[in-house]
Amino acid sequence: MKNTFILAFLAITLQMQAQVSLPNIPTDRESKLITYSDVVNQTGVDASELFKRANERYSKFYNNPTEKLRKKDEENKSLELFVRFKLFNIDKKGVKTDSGELMQYTLNIACKDGKYRYEFTKFNLKAASYKPAEPLLDKNSPSADRNAIWLKQVDEEIKKVIDDLEKGMIAAPIIVTGK
Repeated sequence: MKNTFILAFLAITLQMQAQVSLPNIPTDRESKLITYSDVVNQTGVDASELFKRANERYSKFYNNPTEKLRKKDEENKSLELFVRFKLFNIDKKGVKTDSGELMQYTLNIACKDGKYRYEFTKFNLKAASYKPAEPLLDKNSPSADRNAIWLKQVDEEIKKVIDDLEKGMIAAPIIVTGK
């Protein structure tokens, strides 16, 4: 009986000490919002060409791209998109099930001569009122395990979009055929 009590006590203690491993999610220092951003140099490319490429990228990458476009400012060469994607629960066996939750975010792209800036921000769970995603970062939350799974999906989704955007913003090589 004494051994059973000790084993139960140790199991509870170890479980309480187990830290949930969250992915490295970037946050803005000032606003504390989850934010992925970068300025990418494109030497020798003017703002109009970069803006054209940005338009082409989001149109090819996203399903229903016109639904996602919130603002297109041709004069200032900027785009604002509002995007959402499904979150899934994944059990200990790796079985993936629909969580019924949607993650939403805003993507801003601004183009200037020789560079463009992207910013993914305002992450929130779709709900009747604004439900920010930052509480998912709390390692001490009772839902920390589920939150870590969702944050991993957010991180993977955004990195996939960034990769596609950066590749798409590079001009395709011009192939010159000989005579």
